[in-house]
Amino acid sequence: MRRLKSTLIIMLLGLTTVVVVGALLLLLFLPTLLQRFACAPYGIRCAVGQVNIRPRPNLTADLVIYHLTLFDPEGPGVALQVKRLAATLNIPALILTRQVMPTEVRIDGPELLLKQLDDGRWNLAVLAQEVQKHLQPTTRPTGLQLPRIALTAGALQIGDHRIGDVNVTLEPKPAPLLFEMQARAVVGGRSVQISGALRNTLDGQIMAQVQEVMLRGALRFRVDASDRAVTIPEWSFETEGAMARGAAAIRYGDWPPAYTLTVAEWGADLTALAHRLSFPWLADLTGMIEGEPTTLQGHWPELPVGEVMATLRGGGLELASPRFGVAGLSGRIGFSLPDGGRPWKAEIMSRSIQLHAATSNGATTLQDAEIAIQGIGMSGRDLTGTLAIGQADLAGRPLRALKARLEIDPDHVRIPEFHVTAGDGDVRGHASFSRAAPLQEARVTLSVRGLRPQSLFALVEKPAGLLGIPFDAELSATLSHGFVTATIDLPPAVTGQLRRMILEVPHTASAAGQTSGHLLLQAQGTLQTGQGMQASGSVRVRGLRELLAGGDPMNQAPPVELAVAYRDSLVTLKAQDLGFSAAELAPLLSRLAGRRIEGKEGRLVISADATFGGLQPPTASGAITLQGLSFSLARQAAEPVPLLTGIRGTVAFTLDRGLLTIKETALRTDRDLTLILSGSLPLSHNDRSATRAYLTVPWTEVAGLRSTLAALTGGQPDATRLAGQLQANLELIGQEYHGALSLRNVSIESNSFHLDSASGVIPLHGRTGSTGSRQVGQGSTSPLHQVATQQRAGWSHTTEREYRTALERLSNVPARAPFSLTIRSLAYDPIELRNIEVALASSGNQIAVQRFAFDASGGRWSGWGTVEPLGGGIALTLLTEGLSLRAICDAFPPIKGYINGRINGMTDLVVPHFAIDQAQGSARFWAVDSPQEKRKISRRLIEQLAGQQIRYFSLFGVPRRYNRGVLEVALKAGDLSFHELEISHTILGYKDLDVRVSPTFNRIGLTHLLESISETIERIRASAETNH
Repeated sequence: MRRLKSTLIIMLLGLTTVVVVGALLLLLFLPTLLQRFACAPYGIRCAVGQVNIRPRPNLTADLVIYHLTLFDPEGPGVALQVKRLAATLNIPALILTRQVMPTEVRIDGPELLLKQLDDGRWNLAVLAQEVQKHLQPTTRPTGLQLPRIALTAGALQIGDHRIGDVNVTLEPKPAPLLFEMQARAVVGGRSVQISGALRNTLDGQIMAQVQEVMLRGALRFRVDASDRAVTIPEWSFETEGAMARGAAAIRYGDWPPAYTLTVAEWGADLTALAHRLSFPWLADLTGMIEGEPTTLQGHWPELPVGEVMATLRGGGLELASPRFGVAGLSGRIGFSLPDGGRPWKAEIMSRSIQLHAATSNGATTLQDAEIAIQGIGMSGRDLTGTLAIGQADLAGRPLRALKARLEIDPDHVRIPEFHVTAGDGDVRGHASFSRAAPLQEARVTLSVRGLRPQSLFALVEKPAGLLGIPFDAELSATLSHGFVTATIDLPPAVTGQLRRMILEVPHTASAAGQTSGHLLLQAQGTLQTGQGMQASGSVRVRGLRELLAGGDPMNQAPPVELAVAYRDSLVTLKAQDLGFSAAELAPLLSRLAGRRIEGKEGRLVISADATFGGLQPPTASGAITLQGLSFSLARQAAEPVPLLTGIRGTVAFTLDRGLLTIKETALRTDRDLTLILSGSLPLSHNDRSATRAYLTVPWTEVAGLRSTLAALTGGQPDATRLAGQLQANLELIGQEYHGALSLRNVSIESNSFHLDSASGVIPLHGRTGSTGSRQVGQGSTSPLHQVATQQRAGWSHTTEREYRTALERLSNVPARAPFSLTIRSLAYDPIELRNIEVALASSGNQIAVQRFAFDASGGRWSGWGTVEPLGGGIALTLLTEGLSLRAICDAFPPIKGYINGRINGMTDLVVPHFAIDQAQGSARFWAVDSPQEKRKISRRLIEQLAGQQIRYFSLFGVPRRYNRGVLEVALKAGDLSFHELEISHTILGYKDLDVRVSPTFNRIGLTHLLESISETIERIRASAETNH
């Protein structure tokens, strides 16, 4: 018995040892066994870190696997990683029925990685194909009881997208159900909950919900095992602002599985959808999309292939930075979904699209827009597109058509065709630039034909003619590795029009008629990109000098060169020693002066820099240096006479906040004339009160102005004798100017003009831009017209009584006046005025002539009036007393002895803008008895007035006496009308002489009369020179 007990103990110890050793060996080799019998038969490459078996008292055991890894079919890539997998096995069932199906499976920390292999296939699809290939029908278990499955803290990685915190529970249920599913995951920061159930008839349903955005989805499905297909008769998706519903089918018999997706109805409110889903690319879109039914097909996990059509209503786009918007986007949208690298296309058509931006003052409207885009794959690396706009309205500037074609490949973006039509002109061109670095490699070429700038840009305060010129131009720009070159070429047809606009006035017509050349602008520089874009370089302009000066384009004048820089949205232009000769400046000065001016010698040199761009107003500073500039005034019948010679000096200026400031500067000439100027002038705003300008001429010998005064008086410089001094100062504040011109014993004597001893002060006071352009007598409200009306207040027809009243008014004018001028004599052969006295005062915008008087032609002249300087005009009332008709006739030899007698008279005259054709006035003269000069009229004058020879008998000789002589004329619209002209003699109630104006022939043009008088004076001068 004892021996039997010992034997049993030894056997138990041996059996225990065998079990322990066997268990240890099993645990040691179990990872290898799992790899060989659970993975390798199905073509799966896997790795197992550690395996434990934990028996339970209820005859079950837990098989725990740590760090399970499944690899991609090809390469070292990982498809699945599991931190811990525990399966509960039923040991009696395993021994009796060899049932290996566990009763419960717990998976902790799994991570499934779905990605594309190098050949473009998805790794899990290839892995499934490999398992299907090794799976034999005889090894497929049937009639299995599904275990409870719990998955916690899982993750799914699809490309660059990750779904985390995945928790799934599958609970087996009694018939007719198979199991129920509960799942939860985090997608894009939002919690997604999914629930579902599967019946034993292999049909079921799945519902999903995203709590944060109230997104709900549901589907019903049925599994057809014999046909290896999953049918989804109904699926739906909805959230606030979007919905979709339809059906689907999946066939999993072959790998990759094929699926068909049918969309029966879909639509979206883009504004609400963007608010719910918070997609950055969707946040700026607005509008309603109404989709059309469609069917899409594909292979999992690729995107489907098919046509998607929708209607967009009230679409728009709003970007905050940069501020840009699109409104009124509507029409049909067509989009072709791709399959891998297959082609796709999208189309949109809209009747009207509105664009608006913060940098634009108005909206841009695009009508009849058609946009088409097509490409290969979804990477966006290969795209082509076209844009066609039937009509566009750019803030009030219409474009009739706009077309563009776009091509994008992996390296470049090309615009092979660009065409826009505006007004009667169009612009065509093409462009290309590097896709990776567009600011490092780019080319642009544009051809402009017949384009008027006003067709593209809003009207500005510039000459309308310049904006209306049809421009032809060739533009090209190249950017390569940071080096920029650009060219703009304006052909002769355009420069000719510009030249005529700039230079064509009566005095420069010959210059404008010369042959025009090209205006060529060439720019080059470097471009740097980093934290901000920077550029620097130079601009060379050929043909600008010829354009401004009217020179011969074949002379090849040196180009104008400017330095240019760009940084922080600001452009800086710098001109260093930019010089223009006197000849190049003369055409512009001719247009400003209205007379042909010739440049003789000297230069004007500009050194300045200007900065503009961004939201800040332009700024500039620099200096203009005059280096001995000399100009002459061209005359038709004589040699040119010098105006100013040897002008020299430097004018420093600054431009800040739209205000041009000139520092005090002294300019001097060779004749010791000094001009001192300073001030400020607003350029870019309407605050005219900011204008401050000062001009001073210190006491200067008039002899220094010999050439200038000789040119103005028509004499020869060498024959002009000058004496005396003058001084002037002028101040401009806002639109008002005031100052004075002082003379001291000034005498000027030339061939035909004589001024002897002028002394006094002439006030300068007025307002710029205060004169109108309407003619007097046509509803004008000119201040001169009002002054003339006040001068004649109280009478409507000049009579001898009114004449005496006017003389009495002059006698009451104070002897002293704020300003006065005296001239010993003023002669313009054969007319001479002596003892001239003028009393002046400033009155508003005018110079009031309180009183003037002088002696001429044996009589006394006096009166008063008003003068508006700077082209405003003049208004005068002139009284004549004891004027000698004999002296007047003696001054003109052709009419010497025509008539004798003394006359009195009164004249009112208004000449707006000093324009003779706008002059208006009236005059009345009558003969008076005088013992010094009897009233007589020659027979020759009577015959001239009668138009025929006459015979008469006179006891007192050939000249006839007259005792009544009256002349009354009116001036209006350039015509001098004789209302009354009577020379008669009455004796004993009988008129033996009666000369009157015929009512039919009582009008003569004033211009014609003045020309006749001028010709007569010239003949008198010629006769006098011949006699000498």
